Amino acid sequence: PPVAMTTKTPVYEYYGFVMYLVSFVALGIYLIWAYVPDEILHGLGITYYPKRYWALAIPIWLMTFIWLIFILFMCINLMNTAPFDSYYCITGMCVYNGKEIKLNQSV
Repeated sequence: PPVAMTTKTPVYEYYGFVMYLVSFVALGIYLIWAYVPDEILHGLGITYYPKRYWALAIPIWLMTFIWLIFILFMCINLMNTAPFDSYYCITGMCVYNGKEIKLNQSV
């Protein structure tokens, strides 16, 4: 039977578009806060905002945290890897769970 075509847009597409717009607005606010001088912000009536130190500190801390996660994942994978002289590193048609089997023998 033919499949009915629907023109209804899934809700998660709307959420994705809203998050896209919100991210650009947040980036704009961040750039204005980071680059516009204090006199202009005070002239616009914006007097309560964090110090400029955080404009550099937050991205640096985030990138450091991301690199730390990558390095930790690599270290965990290396710790869980068998050494080169281990029987678990031997692979091929004649090996099953570290035990050698004959080709005509069933597993």
